[in-house]
Amino acid sequence: FYFARPIDKKPTFLRLRGLLEYEIQPWKYRIPIFFTTRSFDTFRNREMSTGGGSIRQQLANLDLRIIIDSSLVEWKELEEEEPTGNEWEDRKVGRRKDFLLRRMELAKHFIRTNIEPKWMVLCLLPVLPPELRPIYHIDEDKLVTSDINEIYRRIIYRNNTLTDLLTTSIATPEELIISQEKLLQEAVDALLDNGICG
Repeated sequence: FYFARPIDKKPTFLRLRGLLEYEIQPWKYRIPIFFTTRSFDTFRNREMSTGGGSIRQQLANLDLRIIIDSSLVEWKELEEEEPTGNEWEDRKVGRRKDFLLRRMELAKHFIRTNIEPKWMVLCLLPVLPPELRPIYHIDEDKLVTSDINEIYRRIIYRNNTLTDLLTTSIATPEELIISQEKLLQEAVDALLDNGICG
């Protein structure tokens, strides 16, 4: 394993090691036991986050005014530089300046429209009303339904399976949980992107 910068302002792995060092057993024997317990999930999610939750956390921690100020300072420094004569380096500087301008414009747009960047990550899935995804009876035993109903059914089934894995089973393998999360994400992608995964 490796040490990572914490995604939140809470105790890190090094502090945990310090707490366990003065127990009866040395910390190097206690930590592997800790990693196999369910409480490790809470610790791991605080230390090394993955998926949409980590992206949302990073976006929530952005300070748009600092981004604008630091980008403007860097852009001014690049603007004052003389051309080097090296075509590759000059293009690289030009691309960086264009990137900084786009970053400042986007940050200004978020501030001007009072939009939080973390809102770009969905926490709740929008559901179309039943009128827009009807089910028709053709015969007594035949139904015709919209494709979107099947996609919603798949999302609900996969979400319930993931919830069961996380809540009812104590020793669910991490690979199984990750696999189920990917299946759920693919189903949501099919709903939002009409089959374009990414």
